[in-house]
Amino acid sequence: MKKLLLIGLIAILPASVSANFNDVHWSHLNNKAITNLYNSNIVRGYSDGTFKPQKNISRAEMLKILVEARFLNKNSSELETFSSSNCFQDSNPNKWFNKYLCWAKNAGWVDGFENGTQFRPDKPVTLVEALKLALVSSDISYNQTDRWYKGVVDKSSDFNLIPVDVEYFHNKINRAQMADLITRHMNHKSGTLDAYLGDLKNVVTSFDTLKIRENLYNSINTDCKSTYHYRMTSQTTFYFDNEAKDCFNLVKFYTNSLNEFPANTGLERFKDKSYYTIFYKTTLKDQSKIDQVLDSITHYEDVAEGTYDSLINKGNYQSRNGIFFANFTGEFEQFRAVEFPLEYFENEKLPFEQQEQMWKLEAEDRFGSLSDCRAYNFPSFMMFKIKTFYEHCKNLGL
Repeated sequence: MKKLLLIGLIAILPASVSANFNDVHWSHLNNKAITNLYNSNIVRGYSDGTFKPQKNISRAEMLKILVEARFLNKNSSELETFSSSNCFQDSNPNKWFNKYLCWAKNAGWVDGFENGTQFRPDKPVTLVEALKLALVSSDISYNQTDRWYKGVVDKSSDFNLIPVDVEYFHNKINRAQMADLITRHMNHKSGTLDAYLGDLKNVVTSFDTLKIRENLYNSINTDCKSTYHYRMTSQTTFYFDNEAKDCFNLVKFYTNSLNEFPANTGLERFKDKSYYTIFYKTTLKDQSKIDQVLDSITHYEDVAEGTYDSLINKGNYQSRNGIFFANFTGEFEQFRAVEFPLEYFENEKLPFEQQEQMWKLEAEDRFGSLSDCRAYNFPSFMMFKIKTFYEHCKNLGL
C-alpha cells in the first residue's frame, strides 16, 4: 500500500523532479535509491529542499548512514550509549558523528589511521573505502588479497553490490552513488536485489571494469549513449526536459585512430579539431533542432584565442574537462547532463609528485600483465600519465 501511495504521489508532482528533493531529476539513475533511503528515514535532505546528489560524501557521513541502516526498525538505545565515548583523537562527544564512529569502532567496523588514533571524518570517502565499510556493516566477509581492495571489490561484484556509474577504485563517491550502494545492500539482505535492480540486474561492475575506468552506465539507454570504443576520449549526454524527453550525446575520439573507427555506432560526424574528432547521437529527428543544439555548443578551438574564458560565463553548462561549454535555449533550456570521461581531471590541481604517485598506482591496477599492456595500444605521443603507464609496462617486459 505504501508503495502504491508513493507512486501516486510522484505522478502528481512536476515531471522534472523527484517526490522528495527539488534537485533529483525524474530520470536520475539513483532516484529510486534516494527515495528509498528517504522513506526509510535513513537520509534527509538540506533545508533548501535539495539532496545534492553530486556532492562528495565524507567518511563520517557514510558511516552514520550505514550505522542508521543497521539500526533500522530496531532499538537504538545501544547507539546512544556511545555518545560520550572518546574513541579517536579527531572526534569527541561534541561532534555530531561521535556516537556513530565509536559504536562502529567497538563493533569492529573501523580501525582508523595512524595506529587507530585518527578516523579522518571529514575526508571524502573513496569507492573502495565505501565498499569495505558496506561489506563489514552487512557482515559479509571477503578474501584478504595483496592489494587490500581487490578482495573487497571482488566480493562486492560477486553479489552485484557496486553502483554502475562509478569509474575507478580511488575516486570519491557522491551522495547519489552512496544511496545506490546502501540500497543494494539492504535489498541483498532481504533477497530482493534483482527486483530493485530491474533491467540493471545483469550489469555488473567488477575489478576488471574499474581498472580500465569503464563506466557501465554507458550501457544503459543506448538511445543516447555510446559503448566504449578504441581511443574514445569522452562523451557527454544531455537529457532535455522538453515534451518529447529528447536526449543528445556528444562523443570525442582521437583523430589519429579514426582508421579503426567501429562500424554501426549510430554516431554522426560533427567537427574535426586539432587532435580529436567530434561525433553525436540523438533522438531528435528534426535537423533544424539538431542544428540548434549543435550551434549551442562551443569548443575551445571555436573562438578567438584568449576569449574562451570570458565567453564561458554566458553558457549554462561547462564540461568537466573545460574543453567546451553550452548555452541551450528555448525548449532545450531545461536539461540534465551526464559526463563519462575516460580520463579524470580531479587531481590536476595536486602537486605533480602526488599526481605521479596516483598514476603509478593506477598503472599497477590497470596493467597486471603484458597482455594488459599490449591491449592498451599506447599512442606515439606520450606525456606525464601515459608515460608513467608506459614505464610500468616496460618494467613488465614490454
